[in-house]
Formats: sequence, structure tokens, C-alpha cells
Amino acid sequence: MSGLFDFVRGFFGLASPETIPADNYVPQQHIFTVETSEGEVCSIDTSDRSSPFYGTAWTKILTASENNDFVRGRATSRCVSRDNRFSGYTVNIDGIEAFLPASKASWFYDPEHDASGKYIALSVENIYTSGTKAGKLVVNAYRPIRFLNSRQGRKNYQPGGTAYAIAMDYDRSFLIFPYQKEQYIYVPLHEAVNFAMSLGLGDNPDMFTGLCWHLSIRSRKDNKCLASPIDILTD
Repeated sequence: MSGLFDFVRGFFGLASPETIPADNYVPQQHIFTVETSEGEVCSIDTSDRSSPFYGTAWTKILTASENNDFVRGRATSRCVSRDNRFSGYTVNIDGIEAFLPASKASWFYDPEHDASGKYIALSVENIYTSGTKAGKLVVNAYRPIRFLNSRQGRKNYQPGGTAYAIAMDYDRSFLIFPYQKEQYIYVPLHEAVNFAMSLGLGDNPDMFTGLCWHLSIRSRKDNKCLASPIDILTD
């Protein structure tokens, strides 16, 4: 499992424990080459104070995009289209505002599931580099779940197996981890809270989502697994 553990940490842009320095690490790279969904290629300098991409938050986002890593953002509000239909969420990533379309929102594609206030694991979908939308960011919540699931086999999700999964939502009873289409892992919420508190993460379930958890699968019925926490991967 050590190889998968190292992969998952890298997948979320986390250093291996033995490589984490004592003081806060500040990325040194400031020049990034970005290709937009329109095929435009341009250079971005996050150290340029006149640029809409200035600052360490953009350095973090662009580093993740360049390395196919993922970032964690918090949904701040629901968005509606001009015809008053649910269209997605505004998401905050270290102070940078991004748009998460409903079609890319995974579990939260269903307007009955409200992401507001919750953290979500995200990948960069598109960056607008010029024009009136310069500095705008579009993100995707499907890709982290699909990519992580693709690196694990069926045995990981069987009783007695262990799996890495991203916490997406919770209800009164469970912390919920979608991992394939209409397939979910459930961790009893009281277990999740007690485990998170033991790691110093507090007792607010909103803070548990958007994180990758290592889970022990206890049972499975149809498309639902019941699991207990082993670890939570954090910065």
C-alpha cells in the first residue's frame, strides 16, 4: 500500500511526510505556460503585480494544474442561470473565486444536494487568460474522484479491503464518499467526528469534505459500502 499512499499524496499535491520541511514551503516557480480550452497558449507570471494572476494562491492553482494535481476549495454560494435554473457554484480557493458548473459538480449536480459551505476537491477545467474574463477560473469536481478511483481495483471496495476516497457530503448519520457512478461509501458521522478530532481537525463536518480519507471497508450491499476511517490526508 505504500506505493498507493505515495501516489495519493502526490495526487493531492501533498509532500511525503519525510519530505515536509519544518517551516512553510513557498513554491519558487512563478512562470507558467497555460493552454485554454480554446487552444490559446500563453505565459503567466504570478509574481507580476499588474497581472490578474498575481499572488501565491494563483501559484498554487497553476502548479496544481501543471502537475495534474488537485486543490481544495469551499463552495460559497449557488448560482442560477438567466432562466433561474441551478447552474453551479461559486467556489473560493485561497481567496481566488472560481466557478464550478453543475455539469462538473459530481454529487452536487443534483440541486437537492447543497454544497454551500462545504469544501470540495477540484481540478482546473479552464483558465481565461485574456479579454473581459481574464483571471476567471472554471473548476471540475468529477475528475479527482474518477482519477483516484481509476488507480484502485474492485478488491479495494470489498469487505476487508482498504480504499482512498474523497469525502463529498454528509447527512445526520453519515459522511458520504461517492467513488463511482451511483456507488458510495458511508462512514458513520460520529466515527468520522471522533477520528477527525483525534487528529486535531475539530468537530465541524464541513471541514471534513474535500479531503482524501483512507478507509477500511466493513461491509457492502448493492451499491453502498460501510467503512471506518484509517487516516485523513491533510497538508
